[in-house]
Amino acid sequence: MPAGSLDGLPLRTQGDVDACVTKLQTLTTCDGALAALLSPECQPPGSLEDGAPCISASQCKNGACNGATTTACGTCAPGGKLGDDCESLMSCRLGLFCIDGKCAGPIPRGGTCSSLSTPFCDVNTRCVAGVCTDGVDVGGGCTIAYGGQECKAPLRCDFSSLECAPKAIKNVGETCSFADEDICKASYCADGIPGPGTCKPYVQKGEACTSGIECAPMLSCVNGTCEDAASSTCE
Repeated sequence: MPAGSLDGLPLRTQGDVDACVTKLQTLTTCDGALAALLSPECQPPGSLEDGAPCISASQCKNGACNGATTTACGTCAPGGKLGDDCESLMSCRLGLFCIDGKCAGPIPRGGTCSSLSTPFCDVNTRCVAGVCTDGVDVGGGCTIAYGGQECKAPLRCDFSSLECAPKAIKNVGETCSFADEDICKASYCADGIPGPGTCKPYVQKGEACTSGIECAPMLSCVNGTCEDAASSTCE
């Protein structure tokens, strides 16, 4: 990832923080959390003008960072408005999603959705049988066709029984599997695909890494070393 410092990020006032907290307090489950986190209340605009290099729309004054990837810089640009064509989430203004090639707001409760659009359902809903609604509780049915996404977060779909079930929490040294969506406590699942893998301690700042999953929270794997995430941007 390009190196430097995160220029352009908004300076948040206490009012900004309070507004975001109020928005997040509307969450009664983890479902729809992305809609809350990307809402205007939680994402004030940045200060970089159009044409400036960026890695996040949060840096940009007009709401979009076009072309940014984990290995390449993007460019600040006017974000797509509601109904505009888009290629990715980065093409739309903060608070909007790119759904079926159009910039759109979160899908409201009762709105039509698909397994691919579950993250775009509004606060406290997820996609169940083609409609944004309450997620399925423990013991409720889930389907392979939907990838088990009907289950209320943070549950998983047990594909052997096709029922929603809690995710297993594993300690360092225990076996883990991405397929079973195991959670490694204060660690990461090494070699979890296809599995079984092993929960290993996070790699710390300055230590060697091969991928970001190995690095401790708030660190990124930059040129083979775990570094502060905030040091990864464009120059």
